[in-house]
Amino acid sequence: CRPQLTFHGAPVGQTARNRGRQEYHTGVNVLFNKAAWANERTMLQWIKRLFTPATAYNIDHQKPRLLAIDTFRPHMMPSVHEALRKLLTTSFIPGGCTSYLQPLDVALNQPLKALVKLVADRHYAEHTKDWKKGR
Repeated sequence: CRPQLTFHGAPVGQTARNRGRQEYHTGVNVLFNKAAWANERTMLQWIKRLFTPATAYNIDHQKPRLLAIDTFRPHMMPSVHEALRKLLTTSFIPGGCTSYLQPLDVALNQPLKALVKLVADRHYAEHTKDWKKGR
């Protein structure tokens, strides 16, 4: 499944943001929202644009699959449940169990997020005036 990145900014209607998407590899889905955080809309886009094509073989051949995700609020939205239900069996990981059931989330994703935050904070500090002007 290809990666999806969500950045701070207006979700639609900004030509500059659309041009910015071209800076990324075509295999990366780039989204924008006001909080730069996963939400119901970004989850539904991930399911439609990335997860469904990545599992198309299983859909065509009616083979069962399993997606294990945590109980993060956007994952628990009824529309997200319904979209996933149509595709496969979903298992929700109870709070406090992620490190046992999703070791890559702890071993790779957390350090990667820390590095991204470090670079983003540095960029913000170096361009505070631009950020305040909405650039």
